[in-house]
Amino acid sequence: MIHYNIHRLPAMASGAFLVLWMSLCTAVPTVCATAPVQVVVSILPQKYFVERIGGRRVTVSALVGPGQSPATYEPSPRQMLTLARAQIYFRIGVPIEAALIPRIRQMYPKLRISDTREGVQLRLMDTSAEIFGDSHKPAHHHTEARDPHIWLSPALVKIQAHNIARTLSAADPAGADYYRTQAQLFTGELAELEQELTGALSHLSGRRILVFHPAWGYFADQFQLQQLPVEISGKEPSPRQLARIIEFAKRENIRVMFVQSQFSGSGARAIMDAMDGVVVSLDPLGESYPDNLRRIANTVAQHFLEP
Repeated sequence: MIHYNIHRLPAMASGAFLVLWMSLCTAVPTVCATAPVQVVVSILPQKYFVERIGGRRVTVSALVGPGQSPATYEPSPRQMLTLARAQIYFRIGVPIEAALIPRIRQMYPKLRISDTREGVQLRLMDTSAEIFGDSHKPAHHHTEARDPHIWLSPALVKIQAHNIARTLSAADPAGADYYRTQAQLFTGELAELEQELTGALSHLSGRRILVFHPAWGYFADQFQLQQLPVEISGKEPSPRQLARIIEFAKRENIRVMFVQSQFSGSGARAIMDAMDGVVVSLDPLGESYPDNLRRIANTVAQHFLEP
């Protein structure tokens, strides 16, 4: 790297150099940025969002890595050290945050914790009541739980993008214009993605899809689908419950079930084996967000069978 000492330049050259440098700072804010803003997020899709908006002005680490579940993951000592050095932690509502947030508030009081759910209307978690009937609702009423999977709706990611840009701007005021512009570009890309996915799924409007874990509520809401989960309060169905699901699937002529790669699919396979159906894996936590959502939509469109 070349280092310039403007004090040794002739006065006119020094002035020209400063004008050029200030112009670069205005046109490309990352030229004058100091150390990148250190950011930690819970899951990989958030990492994509923050990097898309923050560019080289941010360095982003995700707690839950590929193939890991945000329902059971425990941060490693190295990740706790990363949190200690971070300036911002973006939360999104996944289960690991319930125990983690109070812990890091106490350990790292200067860490800025930003909730990307701000402005998002959270839906209730779907249950298997249609399959099992109201009498099979869990004692703690799983229906009272709020669905954290807000990243699976591009419409809701637009809201999250503006929340991210606002928080980054507060931590790095010199980059505020850059973050705002990047957020606008990103939301434009999301609008195009919405149109693409709407076209891919339009022929399934109003249809029901059988899923193991109820991760697809926001996705289903946006694209006019209905998810039917078979998981019972986070647990696989009992043999008696499996029989009920099989009976339901036969009655509705459902021969495909969608599962997450992060969860065991043994219960799903037992159901589909009895139906001579198929189990299809979808990954709601893929980091390359637009490509992953396209993959999800195309997979659902390809495997969905009408009742």
